[in-house]
Amino acid sequence: MSSNGSTAPRGPGEKAGRAPRRLVLLAGAADGEVERVLAEYAGAEALGSRVHQELRRLAAEYPGRYVAAEWLGPRGWVRFLWCRK
Repeated sequence: MSSNGSTAPRGPGEKAGRAPRRLVLLAGAADGEVERVLAEYAGAEALGSRVHQELRRLAAEYPGRYVAAEWLGPRGWVRFLWCRK
């Protein structure tokens, strides 16, 4: 996997795919544990613009709480963005 969350090509002529993303509600602070998974995205659905838009929308649904975006890396879920409104 590259450092930007894309998977490496699997074989000759195959394009790299997007790593799965998810939006989660956090318990407490921005570095807190995941309380609940709010949305999951795979393949073409895992576009950054869509994930960012949904992150802002979900943060508004949970005022005062942190909502975070994570991608699935080789060692598990990696948090790369969070929002609180």
